[in-house]
Amino acid sequence: MKTRKYIDVIKNTLRAHVWLTFSALGSAVVGLSSQGHAADNSTTPEGYVAICSYGQTCAVAKSSLVAFGSQGQYAYKILNGAFTCSERAFNRVADNTENATCSVAVKKVQKPPVFIQSAAELSDGAYAIISRHSGKALSLNAQGALQQAPYTGNAEQHFTIAKRKDGYFSITSHRQSALEIKDWQTSDGAQVTAGAVADSWNQHWLISDSDPNYVSIASRFSGKSLDLFGLNTNNSAQVRLWTYWGGNNQQWQLIPATAPAKALPSQAVNF
Repeated sequence: MKTRKYIDVIKNTLRAHVWLTFSALGSAVVGLSSQGHAADNSTTPEGYVAICSYGQTCAVAKSSLVAFGSQGQYAYKILNGAFTCSERAFNRVADNTENATCSVAVKKVQKPPVFIQSAAELSDGAYAIISRHSGKALSLNAQGALQQAPYTGNAEQHFTIAKRKDGYFSITSHRQSALEIKDWQTSDGAQVTAGAVADSWNQHWLISDSDPNYVSIASRFSGKSLDLFGLNTNNSAQVRLWTYWGGNNQQWQLIPATAPAKALPSQAVNF
């Protein structure tokens, strides 16, 4: 009887020890899992929540718009299922990705402002000209050359577009200078600058539909189109003229200047 009693005591002691061991291991696993998947929501766009950090594998249950990046600079892509949170999944070049996260929207994002859906409905007025490729707005730098920057709604990002009787348009800056081809260049890569209004062919522009909600803007003089040079998404990237081939870097969205800037979410990354 004593021997059997000792055996029962030993069994119960072993059971308790095993249970405590697995409990401790379980807590450790949960802790490690939480640490491994914790992502800093301060590195996400407004209205988004981080689902994983750079280099981790994460998943979305259905096709979702996922943001990748940090500190206000993001790439967006519709993904479904499992993927690795890295620049490769978003077709981007690796640079400054140490704090990058992948995140998804958790609340309804404010609708973008009303934009010109086709060239036919374009009326005279002030507009922001937004690149389809980068999501950034055209402006003039200190030297008067055409460049891009995040849209803030400031006057220097608004251009007055007016239709001429012959169907072409003039495009003038807030300083009342007209967009023109520098030195009447006709080659690919010609610079676009602003000069005194002269009503000459190098200051006339043809605005045509490209894809739904986007337009191309071509010079009357050379026939070449505004082009985000080198497909560059960085701030201050130059916009020049190039033979039209239909790329996103040659397509533009026209946003009325009266639309609030905060209603236009940035869709660009700036690595």
